Amino acid sequence: MTNATDPLTLLADSAFQHTRAVSIRLDAERTGKKDLETLRDLLKNAPGSCRVELVLELPEGAEAVLELDATRVTPSEALLGGLERAFGSVAELR
Repeated sequence: MTNATDPLTLLADSAFQHTRAVSIRLDAERTGKKDLETLRDLLKNAPGSCRVELVLELPEGAEAVLELDATRVTPSEALLGGLERAFGSVAELR
């Protein structure tokens, strides 16, 4: 069990407090409607003030970068864990 004085907990809390945006990277060819609905639900359940950027990796190395202007989140273990369970390691805190 961790507590508020645990160094790892303090480091994670500090990273979350200094985060201004969350970038989520998905493979466009492997991302379907159900995946996007899962992503929507995860983001909706983490309301906050951080911007969200969705980066869709396209064939031949191209990318589509979408700023989700109407969506703001609070980065948390729950959000990042949910993203990792659903999609693998796809989130980057900025």
